[in-house]
Amino acid sequence: MSGKISLALKAGLLHDVGKVCIRATHEKTRHSVLGADFIKTFLKDTEADEQLLRCIKYHHGRELSGAGLSADDLAYVIYEADNIAAGADRREVEGDLNDRGVKFDSDLCLENIFNVFSGDAESSYFSLHELDAIKKDNFPHGNKSIATQGQYRSIMRYLEENFRKKSPISMEENELLRILEDTLIYVPSSTNMKEHADISLYDHMKMTGAIAAVLMKYMEMSKITDYKEFCFTHNKENRNKDVFLMISGDFSGIQKFIYRIRSEGAMRMLRGRSFYLDIALENIVDELLEELHLSRANLIYCSGGHFYILADNTKETQDTAKAVAEKINQGLVKLFSGTLYLAMGCEPLCANDLMAESDTVHHKKNVFRSVSEKVFTAKASRYGPDILTEIFDENSNINRADQGARECGICHVSTNRLGPYKGNESNDSTGIEVCEVCNGLYYLGKALIDDKRSVFAVLSEKAEGLDKAIPISACSGLCWLTAASQNDLKQWAEAGILKRIYDKNGSYTSSFMASRLWVADYAAKNEMGKVLDFNELAESSGEKTGKGIKRLGVLRADVDGLGAAFIAGFIHKENKNPEAYATLSRYAALSRSMALFFRKIINSICKKELPKGIKPFYLFEDKDGEPRKIHVVYSGGDDLFLVGAWDDLMGFAVDLKRAFSVYTNGKLTFSAGLGLYSSTYPISRMAEVTGELEELAKTSPGKNSIALFGSGTEYHRNEKNSGAAEKENAAVYTWDEFIEKVHGEKIKFLMEHMLLDGINGNNKRNDRISAGKSLLYKLMNLLQGAAGDRMDLARFAYTLARLKPKGKELQPCYEKVRSWFYQWAVKEEERKELVTALQFIIYRMRDKEEA
Repeated sequence: MSGKISLALKAGLLHDVGKVCIRATHEKTRHSVLGADFIKTFLKDTEADEQLLRCIKYHHGRELSGAGLSADDLAYVIYEADNIAAGADRREVEGDLNDRGVKFDSDLCLENIFNVFSGDAESSYFSLHELDAIKKDNFPHGNKSIATQGQYRSIMRYLEENFRKKSPISMEENELLRILEDTLIYVPSSTNMKEHADISLYDHMKMTGAIAAVLMKYMEMSKITDYKEFCFTHNKENRNKDVFLMISGDFSGIQKFIYRIRSEGAMRMLRGRSFYLDIALENIVDELLEELHLSRANLIYCSGGHFYILADNTKETQDTAKAVAEKINQGLVKLFSGTLYLAMGCEPLCANDLMAESDTVHHKKNVFRSVSEKVFTAKASRYGPDILTEIFDENSNINRADQGARECGICHVSTNRLGPYKGNESNDSTGIEVCEVCNGLYYLGKALIDDKRSVFAVLSEKAEGLDKAIPISACSGLCWLTAASQNDLKQWAEAGILKRIYDKNGSYTSSFMASRLWVADYAAKNEMGKVLDFNELAESSGEKTGKGIKRLGVLRADVDGLGAAFIAGFIHKENKNPEAYATLSRYAALSRSMALFFRKIINSICKKELPKGIKPFYLFEDKDGEPRKIHVVYSGGDDLFLVGAWDDLMGFAVDLKRAFSVYTNGKLTFSAGLGLYSSTYPISRMAEVTGELEELAKTSPGKNSIALFGSGTEYHRNEKNSGAAEKENAAVYTWDEFIEKVHGEKIKFLMEHMLLDGINGNNKRNDRISAGKSLLYKLMNLLQGAAGDRMDLARFAYTLARLKPKGKELQPCYEKVRSWFYQWAVKEEERKELVTALQFIIYRMRDKEEA
């Protein structure tokens, strides 16, 4: 990155720091002046330092027009970048009590980005809060809480402490970006009472820095030296020029890659493979940014196998993006024989495409739809002529087998570097041999959940004695990914092979700069701190006395219609300006918000740390003192995959639904599938069948539903299904139907009126009738055999009569049970809900050894 591009980026990242100062001090002056004064205390007297101060002090038009700066001053670039990032050319200036009577309220908290997204709802807000990997997550709430002057003083002190350690102009770009994220992510950018305060100061300054870097790079490549003319005097005309380029990438083959595993060591292998995809994509992004001479400020989104980067629309950049994709795919073909493929597309755009306001001449482009079409086209024609030539040449590096090569027992790639599979915990002589990639993926999953190290390094070459490293595709060929200690990093840096560092969940502190990577890594452990395996998870279902069927629950979920919502969510056709909210800053904030939920906040939900007013959900009795016995296999983008004790997993699913509704202000929903399986059933089949249940849930009108295991799941097992969920018998409910009708009405009714072994059998109240497992099963079978609103009432009545107690004192309870059972049995939807309720009750009553 050239000196001017780097300086423009840092100026963009710091241009509005005075907003913190003005809210902390309540001084009656412009925030641009306060910001420059604040930053000045950490700088020297060099020209670069003076230029940075001018960018901060003169980033508004009124001050800039009278500053008398030279035409090549970067302040003009920051002025235009700020306007484009904000999405409008004229805005009121905080601290400027102008004659139009615009008021700023420094007490305002950040609004939820979903307040103006896709329809009306009650607004919600975030408390002023730092971003911390350890402390409780910040959920939005309905109350307009106050951001205090003391809180802003605390933020100002934090910035001072960091800038005294190292001047912001001396920091690496990504280092400065991380400090701002930690402090400003819940600080509103604007406190104008006439505007929506839904863009954080961090998001606005990050976007301003990204746009400033692009403008600067575009002008350098175009030999433009008069920044005043381009960015100030004729900026409105230039906003119709395709200066910008949106680059998007998407991994293909994710499902096939993740589930290519063995049953032995399945949990760690699944974790390793899903994490490898995450970190491989992050590394590809960093490789591309490095080649483009840009920073992570230009990364709009990276999660769930997708990324978006804002770059400059020059031939050099388009050629570089194409070359990077080619090199990455060469490595992926070599490593995985075409299982994984990176599709990339580029879409030119102008400033007006990024802004809320556009002139009558320019027709605003839907950036994300346009670039997605380019990516789709790239998927249809995977490889260029160079890679295709290698693929069809039997003697090429891709196809040529080394002497003595044998096939890997997992991925089936031929290699002469086979070794015993480390996931074979029995260590017997019958274990398979696998390649170093598959063993490396197992080690990666093991390090992710067992290892105290939270740092992962990418090396330009394999360090001596490093047998657990995994090859990863890069522009220079293959690099190596491995977990690292502080001492490792020092040694590799001295050897000149340390390329970059990724810090899992923000717990890493060192002199080495690391990119933070949020990872959903919750994993249930036993009393000794050992991660539970599939069998132990299944065993932990139910209660400790031996009741509760021994089954592994598998949950897959996906946000409903996120792609369409993302494209159209900020467009309000009923408004005079339908695209008033459709700014790139909002799309970036939305993307970051979704990634944060599925990659970080989900860990808190697993720990039962929920939004205020929401209690953890339990199918049966409360287990407030016990952790959820579940594992996050994968969570990112907009989907997730978890395994665990089936009853805990059902409780988590409801917690997730409720928390997600609060987080998105009720604007987004998700659908899920939940299946029950023998712990020895192949995990790939568990994932496949549960995926079918998830798709079934999405066929429900309005989606927002959950599909549960089929009616024959546990009681009609055979060798063919081995405990797999039967899709055709699955019950589908909206979340409200399940929570309120299946659980809130029917399961609770059964628990309140029946003595059920394994649930409330030890609490022998005299107002409950005894109900055995076999009798309940017969009732359930009769209900399942009914068609539409017709059923064999005579047989049902005969079976139900067997519940009749001998004593008169329980007769009222029996009559109530009989009455409600009849009412529910004759109505198809009510009957279906009762069947599901009985299934859950029976599963909990069964002995573990019956499995």
